[in-house]
Order: sequence, then C-alpha cells, then structure tokens
Amino acid sequence: PAIWYNLALVQYRQGKYQQSENTAKRSLSLTSSGSGLYSANWKLIAEARRRLGDRIGAQQALERAGR
Repeated sequence: PAIWYNLALVQYRQGKYQQSENTAKRSLSLTSSGSGLYSANWKLIAEARRRLGDRIGAQQALERAGR
C-alpha cells in the first residue's frame, strides 16, 4: 500500500488529481483502517478533490481521515 500511496503523491504533485485520487483509493484497499497510511491516503484524496473543485467530497474525505 505504501508504494501505491507514493505513486498517488507523485501524481498529485504532477497535477493529475483524478489519477491521484484513484491510486490513493487503491492503496486504501490494501491498508487497514486506523493506520497512519489510511489517514494519509484520505488526506491526499481530500486535497485532490479540493483541487478538482469538489469541496463536499474533500470534506467527506477529511472526515474519513479522522480530522
């Protein structure tokens, strides 16, 4: 899951926000809830959604991150 997260982070930095969200979701499918990586993935998804103009989706992702 860490490799998928790192790829999602690279995609985010490249401005590929939709790809980043999808890759982070793949990492999530391999990560146990409650872990730091689980939270990091949801925070990255929140940022990607915010960049895509999805404020509600970003807020929902932050809530799942445990913020």
